Amino acid sequence: MSTDFGGSITRKRGFIKHRLKPIMFGGGQKKGLRSGTLAVPLITGFGLPCELAEQNAIEWRAHSQEVKNKLIFELNKLGAEYNGKNTPPFLLDFSVPGVNSEAGIVMLKGVVAVSNGAACTSSS
Repeated sequence: MSTDFGGSITRKRGFIKHRLKPIMFGGGQKKGLRSGTLAVPLITGFGLPCELAEQNAIEWRAHSQEVKNKLIFELNKLGAEYNGKNTPPFLLDFSVPGVNSEAGIVMLKGVVAVSNGAACTSSS
């Protein structure tokens, strides 16, 4: 599914196109869907964080992988199973047999960002 700037959602042939409604009014940019002047200082200010992220990417990935390796080592001591062999260094996919996932999430709340499923399956 994609959007065009005509204000409708486009889908495969034969499907109904639903008109989008703007949430802000005035100006008329983007054919009336996104009005208002762009915040140039904010856009410009975003450049430095992007540069710093690019400059530090290699070190950040290495540090993330180091932390992940330590977590895997410690979780293995608790009987956890590491499920994500090909995940990026900043994600850790594991399960703990015999532990209810909801109980685990409650225990880890405020400590780490954790979920018991992928966001793409949240509505199913």
